[in-house]
Amino acid sequence: MTGGRGADGALEAAGVPAAIPQGLAALRRGGRYVELGCSFPAAHFTLDASLLLWNALTLRGVHNYAPRHLQQAVDFLQAAAATFPFAALVTHRFPLAAIDAALACAQSGDALRVAVIP
Repeated sequence: MTGGRGADGALEAAGVPAAIPQGLAALRRGGRYVELGCSFPAAHFTLDASLLLWNALTLRGVHNYAPRHLQQAVDFLQAAAATFPFAALVTHRFPLAAIDAALACAQSGDALRVAVIP
């Protein structure tokens, strides 16, 4: 997709530590990577540090954000819904009464994203 150049930036938001090296490897020289999904203990991954050094990559962790950032994210999703198929990312939907099944499905790794519908 980048003609061999690599991406300017990438982020991991799904909470899959093994995806971090893949994301870093997809960056161009001088690219930036944001990690925000692995906010839990023992989120380990293995990386050849030379990838960071030789490609002058930036790796940044983001955990806290202001409430206004949530509104900005929702606004972006609404504005870009016609351009990007965000709805297709939700592979499983559960009613609120089936919250235990929804959590089990999400934890199983069988779903890309799980939605709980009130």
